[in-house]
Amino acid sequence: MSFGIERSAERARHVGAPVAAAADLGAFVAGPRVALRPTGSGPLDGLTFAVKDLIDVAGTVTGGGNPDWAATQAPAARSAPVVEQLLLAGARLRGKSLTDEFGFSLEGANAHYGTPLNIRAPGRLPGGSSSGSAAAVAGAVVDFALGTDTGGSVRVPAAFCGLFAIRPTHGRSLIGPCGADGALLAAAARIAKEHHAADS
Repeated sequence: MSFGIERSAERARHVGAPVAAAADLGAFVAGPRVALRPTGSGPLDGLTFAVKDLIDVAGTVTGGGNPDWAATQAPAARSAPVVEQLLLAGARLRGKSLTDEFGFSLEGANAHYGTPLNIRAPGRLPGGSSSGSAAAVAGAVVDFALGTDTGGSVRVPAAFCGLFAIRPTHGRSLIGPCGADGALLAAAARIAKEHHAADS
């Protein structure tokens, strides 16, 4: 890991210092926590991330924040290419994060699974629809997280939780990262972007 990214990661971990590292802040999908080890080594060595429950992770159901939908789905045969790229770059997946039902809200509340805690403003909503992703990063449970964004769904929770987010490029991807540090976020975004080149 480069010195700049390493320093950024360390700073990102301390931003949410009031929260115990073991607390999940209600940010993750209920049930056994999915976790994947890195498949390679690279600029994200030693960093952890979460993936919104609209993005496939091998062996798990992509439930979209709705238990009825989740009950009808088979586990994904493989992870989304963006997840594979991050694992290949050395990052470790710590879990699938909550989303507003089907990603259809900017509040961050889910009537079925609850609302992740906004550690930066505990009496307020975390924003959505990538609410679990932002809550997990703000609480220093993970270093960065993936969300989706068609109308602000990663940018809004990032703003509500005091984070940075990158708006996905129109017409190229709906997936965008959020993080507590700009340099770390940029590094994760560059690596995530590589899956487009691999799929083209």
